[in-house]
Amino acid sequence: MGLKITLYGGYKEVGGNKILIEDGNSRIWLDFGMSFSIMQKYFSEFLKPRKVNGLGDFFEFGLLPDLEGLYRCDFLVKSKKCPKEPDFDAVFLSHAHLDHSGHVPFLHRNLPVYCSKETFAILSAMQTTRGGFDKEFLEMSEHFKGKGREKFYRNLHSFKENEKIKVKDVDVIPFYVDHTIPGSCGFLINTSSGAIAYTGDFRLNGWHKDLTKKFVEKLAEQEIKLLICEGTRIDNDKLEDEEFLFKKLNQAIGKCKGLVVANFPQKDVDRMLTFYKAAIENDRKLVINLKQALLLEYLKHVGFKVKFKDILVYAEPKKNGWIAEEGIPFSEKLKDYSNWEKELLRKIEFVTFKDVREMQQKVVFYCDSWSLGDLVDVKPVKDSLYIYSLCEPFTEEMEIDHKRLLNWIKHFKLDYMEAHVHGHISGNDLRWILKEVKPEKVLPVHTERMDIFKKISGKSFLSLGEDRSIELH
Repeated sequence: MGLKITLYGGYKEVGGNKILIEDGNSRIWLDFGMSFSIMQKYFSEFLKPRKVNGLGDFFEFGLLPDLEGLYRCDFLVKSKKCPKEPDFDAVFLSHAHLDHSGHVPFLHRNLPVYCSKETFAILSAMQTTRGGFDKEFLEMSEHFKGKGREKFYRNLHSFKENEKIKVKDVDVIPFYVDHTIPGSCGFLINTSSGAIAYTGDFRLNGWHKDLTKKFVEKLAEQEIKLLICEGTRIDNDKLEDEEFLFKKLNQAIGKCKGLVVANFPQKDVDRMLTFYKAAIENDRKLVINLKQALLLEYLKHVGFKVKFKDILVYAEPKKNGWIAEEGIPFSEKLKDYSNWEKELLRKIEFVTFKDVREMQQKVVFYCDSWSLGDLVDVKPVKDSLYIYSLCEPFTEEMEIDHKRLLNWIKHFKLDYMEAHVHGHISGNDLRWILKEVKPEKVLPVHTERMDIFKKISGKSFLSLGEDRSIELH
């Protein structure tokens, strides 16, 4: 058999990338993400796949491909399926967003998973802060065993950029790209049928656009048989960049006479940097939450250069609400928090809602839709501003959440503005990339706009049949 590529997710949908490459004796996966479109079709915040059924609910609704030799044994047994040792060789993660990595916790513990050191750190932070059977990215437990169940670590490896990783008959070489989360990578894969490439999610409008340019230059030096390319924002010919966003934020924060409240993607360190720069320019300090502080700590541990100074960390009140109370020993206050929060609070200086309330004109306060209750304690003063820096709602559930957010903003009489920059390649930038790389074939992923992709890529456009697979020779 020659080179065969099958898309088990990410085809004609945004996210859920699960790309199987089979070449000779090699069987590798590019990403193993959660399909938000399928998940939202059948499940919600209050209706989730049942752990008690193992992976049965995931197989039933097509959230996971029903393949042998891929999944962890404890959940297969609970799904009334026969467990096997891995029948695949490796999984390569492009980055840590859940639509690319979210179903890694279900993979067999002996199946090697490769990612950048930054992705490794982010997955570690996610498991630490979120927990749960579907968040076991690194440390795993044998479920359905009762007390004394075994714990073990996943076979996960971090790679270096340009490192050639040989997996039987194929070579995989990672390259950093610009996206909205640290450690994002594209891949060059040398196969028996020639070189193929996978972009992951990438863009040319972030603070690290040079990374994407270097990746494109490297691909342009090769004869690319197939480019597996994302196209989330292909319907936008031009997208504003982070520099433009910084100027917009700088101006808005400069005019604000009260508290500035910011809502942006929690793991988007680049967006955090943009708000940080705008805050510093206006003699304010950025206030982040404990999860973001832990993420920065984990990234520092793997050598990621976090250039933020004088950031304040906010400790929200929990359980008894003692964190801002006087006369209570610190050891007692810590009892309100989980173990990772306790460890972090012991070694950092932090602020409470009382501190933020008293210095509203001196801070930019991070407050996402899950933390709106903090505004009750902070009590924003007159002429305060809420900056919404996320993508526009694109599902009915997201629209309901956004209307609820606007109700809070109206209640507290906050001025409101939207200021966002997308994290995916634009149509014009994609045209430039295809012109530079000149791939023989282009396979669109992570997009619903196949019509525009076909128009842009012309004769190189490749569509798949019902089995979503293609063989190249």
